[in-house]
Amino acid sequence: MGRVLTFGVVGLEDPDVEGWLELVASHPDCRIGPVWDSDPDRLGRTAERFGAEPAPGRPVGGRPVTGADYVLHHPVAEAVIIGSAPGDRRRWVERAVQARKHWLALGPFAPFIQTFEIIYARTREGGRTGLVVMPLLFESAPARAADLVRSGRVGRVFSVLGVYRVRRLADFPWDPFVIPGLELFTYIISAFGRPRRIYAEDHAGRVVSVLGRLPDGGILTLEFGRALPPNIPTPAETLFEVVGETGAFRVDGLHRTVALFGEGTEQPDGNPKAAILEEFLRLTRTSDPAERLRPLELVFAAYRVIEATRRSLGTGQTVEISW
Repeated sequence: MGRVLTFGVVGLEDPDVEGWLELVASHPDCRIGPVWDSDPDRLGRTAERFGAEPAPGRPVGGRPVTGADYVLHHPVAEAVIIGSAPGDRRRWVERAVQARKHWLALGPFAPFIQTFEIIYARTREGGRTGLVVMPLLFESAPARAADLVRSGRVGRVFSVLGVYRVRRLADFPWDPFVIPGLELFTYIISAFGRPRRIYAEDHAGRVVSVLGRLPDGGILTLEFGRALPPNIPTPAETLFEVVGETGAFRVDGLHRTVALFGEGTEQPDGNPKAAILEEFLRLTRTSDPAERLRPLELVFAAYRVIEATRRSLGTGQTVEISW
């Protein structure tokens, strides 16, 4: 058992937030501290269910702070879970950063690189860590694929062909490059490195094709934005085919399998939420400032790829990215 980390909670609107609170409450190294939500009924139900302290609506016990400020400035809560609706996440992440808390945001929240750059810089200055929940990076099959590449199992990567399909693309609150594209590009950078060149095309407004040059010279080809068939019980599907100099494999995110050419098919186990929580705990404990910020740097790099993709779509030209 390690040092116990107390989590404050700001916002209970995210549909996954109660699942996260269940996970935190069951972890021996975690505890749920003060909780706030704008809906007093929802706040009361959640606080009672988890035995948490609801943030007061008026000053109590000599403390003048109330509501969300009670959570953000609580002396015991070192970390904050941002469980608000997507449109409010940016506001509360910024407030958590100002309060010098470690922060865990349950999904992307900043539509443009300039916003995220400020949050990244202030998190670094505060000596804390931040993590944006992106299950694709921790899903068992994609995570196994990333390990195969990083370990050199397939040698130098010659090509990556990826498809990322989502349900009801028009329902996303921002453009498709940030949701769901930010998660996709963060995964690509984490697994295969930072692309040096980007060329993007929009096919009839439904499919965005991205062609990139990987750091070791390999070719990256992505398609995302196509609508999922209605009978697939998932909000998104990921498919990758990777060819390297000493091996190849195919990743099926929907069925959670990794098929290695000539070696059979694996179905790795894993719980993305549990893996994300363990990574967050690890980051809060490390004394290495660079390591603490590495996940945010990956997301920051993904924003740069998104910006290059936007520019390429606008100009019809290849965009060079200097790292």
